[in-house]
Amino acid sequence: MKFTRVSNNELRAILNNACEAFISNKNDFEETASTILWLETYDFSGIDMFLNHLDQHSEYNYIQPKIIDNEHASLIIDGKYECHIFNAHLISDIACTLFKKYENEGLAIINSKNPEALVPKLIESKLFKNYLSINWMDENYLSYLFYRNENGSNLIIYKTDSELNEKYINTVVINNKNSHKNNENEIFKLNDLNKLKIINRIQPEHFRSIKQQKLMDGFYMENTKLNKLSSIANNVLVESSEKSRLGAGE
Repeated sequence: MKFTRVSNNELRAILNNACEAFISNKNDFEETASTILWLETYDFSGIDMFLNHLDQHSEYNYIQPKIIDNEHASLIIDGKYECHIFNAHLISDIACTLFKKYENEGLAIINSKNPEALVPKLIESKLFKNYLSINWMDENYLSYLFYRNENGSNLIIYKTDSELNEKYINTVVINNKNSHKNNENEIFKLNDLNKLKIINRIQPEHFRSIKQQKLMDGFYMENTKLNKLSSIANNVLVESSEKSRLGAGE
């Protein structure tokens, strides 16, 4: 297995072109590219998510997330299993709007896919500048808690009981306060983290150091993966011609 070193700026450019080739809408492809780059920077395998999606879908069909409950006590969004690398910016906008409108402290997303992709867009919002927690459960019954406070970003991974938590797979709970009020809707009680076994804990200094490392050293990518991504990115490049050269300075 061979690897190639790619700088942060080079990878950003490749991702922008690859996302443009697949999505075409300028605002959406730039948002998607930045989400993938954040995930790749912090070892969440954003490029794998993107390439796996392309392996399953020959073209991009946007699926609008749906608000299925917007009562003050329980804000719930149906993600419709749309990969969140494509709609994280929209989910973040919806979440911020609902939090502000209903002054709630918690919001749930059901039928979620790749929940970790929600993190970079949510932490950009001023609404969550003081506190943000995102708790989700994957298909392997691992529960993830990402939270950011005045000390920085943290990620804790827990092992859950598969039989008790089957119905909560692909569910995300977002909170903007550390001690939010108890909610009667059971979705918001994803699991009692105090009773779960911690498998891994990633603390703020790790998030800070890994970002600095990627900025300085770049990314070491498998050649096959890089070639596939570059091949997709090349689809948006204009073939050199007299007409294209005339318009190059516009």
